[in-house]
Amino acid sequence: MDLHWLRRLLPQDLPGDLEAHWRRFAETTPDPNPHGFVLFLFHEGLIDGRTARRVLVSGDVALSLGRPATRGHERLGVIGRGAMGEVIVARDSVLRRAVALKRHVGQAGQGQFLAEAQITAQLDHPGVVPVYGFDGSGELGYSMKLIRGGNLCDYLDRARRFHDAGEAPDVAHALEARLELFLRVCDAVAYAHDSGVVHRDLKPENIMVGDFHEVLVADWGIAHLIGPEDPQPSPESIAARSTAERSCRILGTPLYMSPEQASGSAHVLRPATDQYSLGLILYELVTLCRANQADEPREVILRASRAEKAPMVHHDASVAVHPALEAIVDRATRPWPDDRYPGVQELAADVRRFLLGEEVHAWPDTPLRATWRRLQRHPVGVMAGLLALVLGAALLTTGSLLQALQTERQAQEQRQTIAGLLGEVTRQGQVLDRQLVEVELLLEGLAVAVASRLQLPPGDVDADPYRPADLGTPTGPPDAARSARYDQVVSFDSPVFVVPPDVPPASLLDSRQRLGDIDDVMKSLLLRSAGADPGALEPEERAALLRAEAQLMWAYLQLEDGLMINYPGNANYPEDYDGRRRPWYRDVVGTLGPRWGRLYPDATGTGYLLPCNQAIYGADGRFLGVAGLDLSMDQVIATIGVSGIEGLEHSLLVDREGRVLLSTLEEGLDSEVSIQGHRTKERAPIGVPELEEAARAGAPSGFVQQGGDLYVFAGLKNVPWMLVARIDAAAHGFD
Repeated sequence: MDLHWLRRLLPQDLPGDLEAHWRRFAETTPDPNPHGFVLFLFHEGLIDGRTARRVLVSGDVALSLGRPATRGHERLGVIGRGAMGEVIVARDSVLRRAVALKRHVGQAGQGQFLAEAQITAQLDHPGVVPVYGFDGSGELGYSMKLIRGGNLCDYLDRARRFHDAGEAPDVAHALEARLELFLRVCDAVAYAHDSGVVHRDLKPENIMVGDFHEVLVADWGIAHLIGPEDPQPSPESIAARSTAERSCRILGTPLYMSPEQASGSAHVLRPATDQYSLGLILYELVTLCRANQADEPREVILRASRAEKAPMVHHDASVAVHPALEAIVDRATRPWPDDRYPGVQELAADVRRFLLGEEVHAWPDTPLRATWRRLQRHPVGVMAGLLALVLGAALLTTGSLLQALQTERQAQEQRQTIAGLLGEVTRQGQVLDRQLVEVELLLEGLAVAVASRLQLPPGDVDADPYRPADLGTPTGPPDAARSARYDQVVSFDSPVFVVPPDVPPASLLDSRQRLGDIDDVMKSLLLRSAGADPGALEPEERAALLRAEAQLMWAYLQLEDGLMINYPGNANYPEDYDGRRRPWYRDVVGTLGPRWGRLYPDATGTGYLLPCNQAIYGADGRFLGVAGLDLSMDQVIATIGVSGIEGLEHSLLVDREGRVLLSTLEEGLDSEVSIQGHRTKERAPIGVPELEEAARAGAPSGFVQQGGDLYVFAGLKNVPWMLVARIDAAAHGFD
């Protein structure tokens, strides 16, 4: 077998000879394939789990076997086992993407397993592992996102290694980064609580930490359902019945159990139960040590039932634990649930106060500590005051003291304001994140559909395809009409086929015949981007959605042989257009998976577009072309606009280099018709050095003040961009 494609995805220092490993693997299985080989290398200890996940979710079509797609999943190998089943790395047979397939094992607990699938699927939050659907192979199982990276245990191990080597942790593993990670976990758990779900098994193994700063809470297998009024779950649903069946048993992981959970007191299982587990996780993030340090199982349960924790001493004896963090952990892990924080959001708020240098509610300031805090924040002013006292200056009067206190009070209010602004920007960033991920999933479906059709024999084509010049003429699509959204004549019934002037149309007949029904796929993608199920709509409803509500602007395909197909069909293509010269095409040749590109002027003159593109490869690894989905710049601008912030000047999307991708001030900006392959929208530096440095460092969130402006930012999780709100500082009491 040719291992060329696989070799470049594996570590250069892989022990042994790759060809020899393949031969040894091929002798152990009747179906030797590249996916199974990656799992073989993992189980043999030749690559670690992070590398295995990265290769399996790379999107490399060259790893496909090229077999006809059937519904279900190709099982590649077990990568983990849980209480009710096992987690298998699998390849979706239709979409050809790697997924994590959780499969039920045994006869007992099927209702509980189904409950887990239902509960997880209904928790629609960026911090919860998304469920794709049930496996169609006849077994009880469901597929979900396969995360690049590891879990919180792996992350903590890396942080400990810095201290073991006598080094300070890097930025990604420093205390501040660990606390920011904890806040993301709190956001997901608070959302679940608001939805009436208690996780009951929060622990580092169930918190996934991706390579791109994603933080996701997984394994909702023993989740407990609660209602706002009825303390017991309703027995009406399968999930609720399964919850009721196990309500009298001790379930969970003893090392991270609350006292009420360890005692089997199911009638008091509430959000406070998860809060206790979060407190133990916070303990571990701060100290890099477990809170329950018992080794014998019975002793672990006893300590959990008594709410006993080891003293908060850091793994590195030279590092002191801040008393405020110790107080936060202590309050979140108090024995009686009513003595803990009112909710996970309040726990997270106290951690945010600590990060912002504010007074922590669990550790109120004493007069001395309050004075010291003021000294830290205003050293020049306080020292000047002390010097004035020593010199006996009579200017320090009761009025000036009151003024100083007023100033301090204003500073406290400003810090609270910043926390609120950070929350608003972060929430809007999550909306954009979800939008971008949805587009990536749709694009993967298009790329798979094209690749699979190009492997099939040519079919019959009933009629010649429409060219751009046909639209608006008697020989064009009957539905073609001028669209206000597209500012040109478009057809939502038919795509257009674009052929470069130097390519003989006859040479493209084979590709056109193989892709005969690809327009139906493109139409379906635009409908799904509007949140609709194409099969459930009447023709009139589909037409209305396509004309007004589709999130996507264009779906298109450019083959290496020169053929381009664009949907909706449109009339404004230049006569000498060749998609192979465009930046969205040239930038992804040789890459794997969906890629967000640079904003570029639409060749039809409708404005600037944000492209998401994916290179397409055949089963033999041969490059076939590029598939693409475009969002209009105005569509993205509508999403990044952070409403409800007083003094908001505008919002910006900034890349990892600190350059502005787009701004809400550019809404409605027209572009000239351009077919030059090098033309893209100019990206100028934002001009705020601290903000540019935060972008390069991948900071998750924060703010910068420059002159009369506040720049409040939040990093996106799935693309290396950040959302920035530029706000008039004076509107919030900042000088």
